[in-house]
Amino acid sequence: MKIRMPKTIAFELSSQCEHECPYCDRKNWTSDFQRKTPHMDYALFSQLVDEVSGMIPVPSITASYEGESVLHPEFVKMLGYFNRKNIRPWITIRPELNCEPELNAIIENCSAVSVSIELSDINLGSKYIEHLLELKTLKNSNLEISVNHTLSSPNKLTSPLGILFIETFINKVHEIYFWNKIKYGTSITHNNKSGIEEHLKRRRVCLQPTSFLAILSDGRVSPCCNTSRVVLKTIDASKGINAVLASPEYIRFLEDHEDILLKKYICEKCTLWMNEWLGDETIQISLFNGNKTDAYLEGHTIRIAGSLPQVVEGAK
Repeated sequence: MKIRMPKTIAFELSSQCEHECPYCDRKNWTSDFQRKTPHMDYALFSQLVDEVSGMIPVPSITASYEGESVLHPEFVKMLGYFNRKNIRPWITIRPELNCEPELNAIIENCSAVSVSIELSDINLGSKYIEHLLELKTLKNSNLEISVNHTLSSPNKLTSPLGILFIETFINKVHEIYFWNKIKYGTSITHNNKSGIEEHLKRRRVCLQPTSFLAILSDGRVSPCCNTSRVVLKTIDASKGINAVLASPEYIRFLEDHEDILLKKYICEKCTLWMNEWLGDETIQISLFNGNKTDAYLEGHTIRIAGSLPQVVEGAK
């Protein structure tokens, strides 16, 4: 089997988190999945960045995974190291108003940031985004800014708070993302299966393992963007990413997915494979101010264009 380089590599700089979101998979972290070290060792980090910077082409890099990377005590230094290697990662963060050095580092060194905002924190999130925009203007940065929210019952996209969320941020960001809640437990499935029942009747190959690789804070590796419970057991990243990709366990994992032989994995009953196979569906949403906007639906993802102009690729 030919080894394929993932299109995206995630660096979980810190697995620590100050929030207990109701839709997070962290509650399912048993001793097997708890991180041995909450913060990625800087020596390992720099070794991996050196390796990634020499790849052709260089994969897309995200500086976040299941934790809150800005909590790493050397976060600013790490983003600076990405910059020295001509890598501009993207990152997902929570709105914290007391992390000015980290915000400045993100604006100076990242290509994009997505801010996760709860519907109960729309006002706080709005102030945070406005502050990001001020810093971005001061530094003449082309940082792309998006906001995201995971919808949990009873709220839906067209619920009053969902519409308020869209109306609050649509003129302040490049894009708005909603995700329908994923049902975590013994497997990983769509919580809302409306409209996808027919698709679920025919299992197809999950495309995530060949396109995504996450390096956890303790150096272990997960080929899944949804949960670290899909984790390699016999190898970690200490010998490098190429060694991971060439390892027998990783190769077998990919082969099993291509053949849909999944009984020994948590992947067996997962339904999120479907996201990669669905095309966009479009619905129109009416806002409180009388304006309308299009929402693009694919799997459990909902995307809405903001009014900020698209960033020119390669610009700082």
